[in-house]
Amino acid sequence: MVYNRGALIPRFVASTSNGLVLFSVALAFAVMVATAWFLTEWMIARRAETYRDLGFEDPRARWEIRVGCLLPIVNIVGVPLLLLELAKIENRWYRQYRNIVWWSVLWGVTWLLVLVTWVARDSVTVQGVADNALFTAIDYAIAAVAAWSLRRVYDGFTAPEGHHRAVRWLAVESPQGPVPIDADQPDVPATREDNSGAAVERTGQEPAALERDRVAGAW
Repeated sequence: MVYNRGALIPRFVASTSNGLVLFSVALAFAVMVATAWFLTEWMIARRAETYRDLGFEDPRARWEIRVGCLLPIVNIVGVPLLLLELAKIENRWYRQYRNIVWWSVLWGVTWLLVLVTWVARDSVTVQGVADNALFTAIDYAIAAVAAWSLRRVYDGFTAPEGHHRAVRWLAVESPQGPVPIDADQPDVPATREDNSGAAVERTGQEPAALERDRVAGAW
C-alpha cells in the first residue's frame, strides 16, 4: 500500500483482477440458474409423486410451479409457499416448518440487499465503488448462509423416514438384582449395632434349633 501511494497498479495485475471478477460473476450466475432449474424440476416431480401416492393429481399446474419458482420477486413468496404445501402433504410439517421459515427469511433478506445494491449503486466516486463492493460482499455472505439452509430443507425431504431417529434411554431392572453399597467387601453375616452386641441369628434356623446345637456341642 505504501508503494501504491505513488505508483499505479501494473496493467497485468488490474487486468487479471478484472478478469477473475467477471469470471466469478459469470460462474455464480450459471450455478444459480442451474440450481434454480434443478430444484424447480425436483419440486414438480416430488409433488406429482406425492399426490399420485395419495390417489390425487397435483392441483397446481407445471407452469404455475415454474412461475412461482423461477420468476424473480414472485419466487420470494412462491417458493416458501410451495415448500410448505409439500411439507404438509408429506406429513413433514413439524420437522420442516422451522427450516423452511428460516430459509425464507434469508431468501428475502438476500433479495432485499440485491435491490438496495442495485438502486444505491454509484460507480462515479471512489466511495460509491467501495460501498457497492461492501454491499455485494454482505449479500454474498448471506446468500451462502441461505444456500446452506436450503440444503437442510432439501435433505429434510429426501432423507428416509427415521434417518434422524432420536436416541431414547429406558430404565430397566438389572437381571442380577440390586447391587449392594459395599459390593467390593466379602459376603459376611450382618450384625446388630445395638447395646447388646449379640450376633444376629443365622438365616433359616429357629432359636430352639440354635439352643439344641449349643447344648449338644457342650456335651
